[in-house]
Amino acid sequence: MGSYDKKNTMISLAERADGKVNSTLMAEPAAPAGSIRTGRAVFPCSPSRIFPLIARYSGGRDATYNTGGSNVKNFYEGVRANGRSVPGSIITKLTFSVIFAFLMCISANSFVYLPFTPVPITMQVFTVLLSGIMLGGYWSAVSQAQYLILGIMGMPVFAGFKSGIAAISGPTGGYIAGFIAAAFVTGYIFNKSISARTGFTGIKKPAVIMFVACLSGLTVIYSAGFIHLAGYLYLIGQGPVSFISLSADAFKIGVAPFIIPDMFKIAIILNLYMFKGNNEKD
Repeated sequence: MGSYDKKNTMISLAERADGKVNSTLMAEPAAPAGSIRTGRAVFPCSPSRIFPLIARYSGGRDATYNTGGSNVKNFYEGVRANGRSVPGSIITKLTFSVIFAFLMCISANSFVYLPFTPVPITMQVFTVLLSGIMLGGYWSAVSQAQYLILGIMGMPVFAGFKSGIAAISGPTGGYIAGFIAAAFVTGYIFNKSISARTGFTGIKKPAVIMFVACLSGLTVIYSAGFIHLAGYLYLIGQGPVSFISLSADAFKIGVAPFIIPDMFKIAIILNLYMFKGNNEKD
């Protein structure tokens, strides 16, 4: 990385973003190396390459975020300006929610059934948690609600290409319903923690916040699925069954087999945000 002419660089960046020279931008300090200025915020190059549409449509007040040696830190601050995950118009947010609803349809039918459980391994947990991180609590919940409505209306979007009320009342119905709450919880925790911008000394703090948010969302999914599956096993069972035995069976087939795969999914989400931003230099 070499030195560059401050004034000419600022003019070039301002013209690229707005189509004209912005005197306010010229008066501000030069953008840090490895970043681009949109006229509203400075984003590190690598995350905007990974998620270009989000970086392009980010809104919020005009601000410059000092890199402080961490590209990832500034990506969070830029994209989540004013505590919003995907800033911009209602149409933009709605568009992203529809995109994630579509991704849920694909994720649900990327599945593997295990021989000892009626609950398949899918990519839905990954998509739900990622939607919470990317869209925030409210719009990620809207996205999951859209997915649920599509399935109830008869489209084969649930795991195994199932649809309708029959799928909701089956053994996996609790997980499907829990996706809405899980997306909201994940996005809400991540939103509030990141927008506070307290104690950010590097990459470790945002990573911990993201992990806690995803783990909280995963707990919601497991809780909803466990409760529904226990009720389902009780209804199809014959004779009296103790609460402890029923709970153990529900946990054994509805939670335990998925803990390790789901932790890998959380690790992938963490790496999507951390790896490229931390290792790529201008």
